Amino acid sequence: MVEQGPQAVVVWTLDERRYGLGVAAVERVFPAVAIDPLPRAAHLECGSVNLRGQVVAVVNMRRCLKLPEREPVPSDRLLLAITPTRRLAFFADAVEGVEEYSAIEQQGTPGAARTAGMVELADGLMLIDNLEDLLSLADDACLMRG
Repeated sequence: MVEQGPQAVVVWTLDERRYGLGVAAVERVFPAVAIDPLPRAAHLECGSVNLRGQVVAVVNMRRCLKLPEREPVPSDRLLLAITPTRRLAFFADAVEGVEEYSAIEQQGTPGAARTAGMVELADGLMLIDNLEDLLSLADDACLMRG
């Protein structure tokens, strides 16, 4: 299945893998900041951060994507994203910028239900995240309790 029309995505990386998130879902990109741990945080939550007077949950995207864990480093970026139910933030190793693609293909790959599709690049594939589906309903409920 191919979506018609140009698709603009914010390109970000974890462990040298490229991911994309629709521009409409990214509110802002910040330099890495210290986060406050939460005593009863959900298994996907790293903690919280105060961004301009608003406390926002910081999700461990490495756990969501089943990647090896590591502590954030000063060169990381913090993406502030919005879903239909909440604002959340997550660390990325880097943010490469905004790219526009004429078509984003949905591939029949494992975990495809949690992605909006893939873009084939000269040096590999980039997964386009579907933030609404990346966090399951159970994950979202845990974040609300956190």
